[in-house]
Amino acid sequence: GYDPTKAYLYLVNPRGQIWTKRFPEVQKRLEERGSMNTGPGNYFIIPADPKEPIPAKAPASNTTEPSYWIPRHMMVTLLEEVIEDQEKQRNQKNTKVGSIQLFPNQKCLSL
Repeated sequence: GYDPTKAYLYLVNPRGQIWTKRFPEVQKRLEERGSMNTGPGNYFIIPADPKEPIPAKAPASNTTEPSYWIPRHMMVTLLEEVIEDQEKQRNQKNTKVGSIQLFPNQKCLSL
């Protein structure tokens, strides 16, 4: 059966899209790869602790703007691709835009 403790989806709602729309390529790929949800609807906030019960009732959303459901691994891949594309363009144009370095599978112990 379905085990919500093993599923991890992002819902990028209009509030989250304030950020994604600042990066047009991120927004474009989100719209291509995500599953669009429009209009009022219900959603569930699943507790991180698998011992906590899943809520019986979900609050209704009151927005008519689209939101996008996307699995975590797809969102991470999408962001990595956009970063790689930006780095290629930055290197080709020799701009003064700062670089982004990814360190996958690493833990951040401090900043």
